[in-house]
Amino acid sequence: MTRGRSLALGSVFGLSSQAVTFLLQFGYSAVTSRLIDPSGFGAYGVALGASALFAMVATAGIGQATMLLQEDSRRSIRAMSGLALISGAVVSMALLLSANLWSDLWGTPEAVNPTRIIALFVLAAPQSVVMQGVARRRGSYKLLAISTVTANVVGMGVGVACALQFRSASALVVSPILSQVLVPILIQIGLRRFYYPAFDKEISKTITPFVGKVLVFGLLAYAGRNVPRIAVSRFLGSSVYGNWNRSDVLTSMPLQTVETAIVQVVYPEFRHDILDRKRAHDNWANMMLLVAWIGVPTSVGLGVVAPHLIPILFGPGWQIAAIIAPGLALASGLQMPGSVLSSGLQATNNQTQTWISEGLVLVIQVWCVVPLIIYGNIWFAIGGVIAAPVIRHTSDLYYANRHGLVNLRLLLPGYANVIVSSTALGAGLYFLLDFAFDGDRPLVPRFALTLMAALVALTLVFVFRRRLPPVKIAKQYIGRS
Repeated sequence: MTRGRSLALGSVFGLSSQAVTFLLQFGYSAVTSRLIDPSGFGAYGVALGASALFAMVATAGIGQATMLLQEDSRRSIRAMSGLALISGAVVSMALLLSANLWSDLWGTPEAVNPTRIIALFVLAAPQSVVMQGVARRRGSYKLLAISTVTANVVGMGVGVACALQFRSASALVVSPILSQVLVPILIQIGLRRFYYPAFDKEISKTITPFVGKVLVFGLLAYAGRNVPRIAVSRFLGSSVYGNWNRSDVLTSMPLQTVETAIVQVVYPEFRHDILDRKRAHDNWANMMLLVAWIGVPTSVGLGVVAPHLIPILFGPGWQIAAIIAPGLALASGLQMPGSVLSSGLQATNNQTQTWISEGLVLVIQVWCVVPLIIYGNIWFAIGGVIAAPVIRHTSDLYYANRHGLVNLRLLLPGYANVIVSSTALGAGLYFLLDFAFDGDRPLVPRFALTLMAALVALTLVFVFRRRLPPVKIAKQYIGRS
């Protein structure tokens, strides 16, 4: 895109903040996983599921509309803040009143209290996305990164203290709530201006259709994502779902945070593609390839490493988490390029197609849940989770190609290279770790050879970095700035 260097810098700040948060999350997860049992994390996962649904309803389209504003005047921002205040208050109250029904749906009665408490997260979520949208719209990526890291550090610190004191699922929701509350406050302090809520009928009327379309997409996406999780919690038990939650922390969440950082940096740029399909055709394929080169190899690497790390980080009792980690990691990596395309379609007023794709995902997930219920095997749910992003992306690509939005002649060979390279990486890493953890061989030579092989591989990557496909793609855009 024309602002390649600025966007690259924004991505660096976003990814750096997510990397710091992820490393801190390792320590936070290691501590809390030893304080609270799997059933507690199952209840916490149910509460998170509630917050995800209700926060999505509360924030639907508000953050995106803020990023797509043609002008970010004080009047517009205050109007968005006013909408956020109303939306957060109404939806958080709805969650508070429906906590019992929600826990019954998931078959986890111990989730009632954490679900009620996490309504505070939903109350703050709309204001948070508005201020994050303002920061991204203005290119204030450094401020956003600092605010996010600071909020997460404070949230995790207080969360650990609460977990030590109370050792319950309710203590686990403190960290996300506090982080969500602090982000908009810190951003406004950094901008040196507070945007008090105002109510503007004209602006509200303008963005309402967009908000409604994003809400439909969000509801379908939420249903597709959570049908297998509900089935696991209800029919296999909260302890099994607690294992899924811990495996998510090590596999899906890192990749989803990277995906979010990338999408939120490029999302404001999609406003330039609304009336210029040639611009989309020239750029979207490269953008998806760049994200695929980041996401898919990383997911394969996480899928190989995670089963070895989970017992070390979380302690005993998390065997199921280690077993399902490769599947969850792969699904998250496959999802990343598809999310970029879906965001582009949504921003350029092609929302109907995104509804169709998410509807297909929902059908696939329901189809996979039926044998899970019959046979009680979690692998049916994992299979659905892996298949979902492939189905969604295939549907969106078919539509985008028909409407001249994407260059398949560039994209498909690039995807083939990503798959081949990721498979080779996974195989090499698997055999390397298998050798490193082989207790039949002497410890010192085993780890020395493993370290040497890893250093050789990293050296080769560094020496030939300019020939790597993602580096070549990135240079095209950074060089245009």
